[in-house]
Amino acid sequence: MADDLYFGMNLQSRMQAWFSASFYFEVLRRKYGDGCMIAGAILDSTLQHDWQDPLANMAVCLQHGTEERIGGPEGLLANVQGKLHFCLRTRLNSSEARLRPDLLEPGDFPYEGAGFYRGYAGGVSGLSEEQDWWVFCRMVDEYIEFRASAAERFVVASKARKPGMKYLAGTLDEDSRWDLAKQT
Repeated sequence: MADDLYFGMNLQSRMQAWFSASFYFEVLRRKYGDGCMIAGAILDSTLQHDWQDPLANMAVCLQHGTEERIGGPEGLLANVQGKLHFCLRTRLNSSEARLRPDLLEPGDFPYEGAGFYRGYAGGVSGLSEEQDWWVFCRMVDEYIEFRASAAERFVVASKARKPGMKYLAGTLDEDSRWDLAKQT
């Protein structure tokens, strides 16, 4: 999972803060109670993914619950991985797995809650199947908002034809690029 900065923003930290402070307490806990445990992942869209190890390149991993319920060979992240086995191999959302038993392979977890949404792959486990998918879509929507807000000042600098910003990364070193972006 990348703790790298995206245009100066640590997306994992921002997403976990949103998930823990806002989304979990304001939405999930109200609806499902204090014992609600959930795990979700958005895969890094810049990389190719191996369907046999789908969580190897996560952009973001969000979770709330005990380590024994989240991790482990039958934990919630393992469920997400099993759902993504099917998705990445077939290019279908995991909701199709039960409708297409001919496409199932060992290791698949044929439940709704993973797939492709707005250009991102990933999934969620811990709630009912339909709610897993809804939470994944909310995660992606929030992720897109954070990425857009992080990139916005760089896009403005590029459109203003700031030196070295034509292709956002330009040819400047990291420190110069951040300084240039702060001036916009």
